[in-house]
Amino acid sequence: EGRLRSESGAEIPLREGIPVFLDEKGMPRRNKWVKWMYNRLAFAYDWMAEVGWQWSLGGAPLRREAYLEKITVRPGDRVLETAVGTGTNLLQLPREAAYFGVDIAWGMLLRCQEKLRRAGRTAELALADAEALPFWDGMFDVVLHMGGLQFFAHPETAVAEMARVARPGGRVWLVDETA
Repeated sequence: EGRLRSESGAEIPLREGIPVFLDEKGMPRRNKWVKWMYNRLAFAYDWMAEVGWQWSLGGAPLRREAYLEKITVRPGDRVLETAVGTGTNLLQLPREAAYFGVDIAWGMLLRCQEKLRRAGRTAELALADAEALPFWDGMFDVVLHMGGLQFFAHPETAVAEMARVARPGGRVWLVDETA
């Protein structure tokens, strides 16, 4: 559909206005499976999450507000959400920031793009793996990741990438629904 040209001259493919950084050739089998699963579930993900969060999952039922209310986003902050999914977290954060979201599943990004459009919100989205974020060091004031770390082939690599793209003194928020 088109291409972006980076400052280094590299060409990045665009698909429906979303840059594609995902290289599936060297992707671990586990991440390929997760990508496949979330692409298949994208159409019903929001409903499934709402129902699933009513269960106790080994503790009190989860509430999105329980973690989002703790996340400090200031006007003008650059905020990245890894595994952005359908964008529900972004919709509940203050409007006065610049939002970015990456996900490994194309279906989730399309749902996110549509949800943001309907809500009159914007975010720069990219098809990318959280284990190899396509951003400069120290680019974000806030990095958020909610859920699914247990599905990553290399969660420690993803966490290191989140720390890398956070600016010195920035805030990295990791929330997971499992031990």
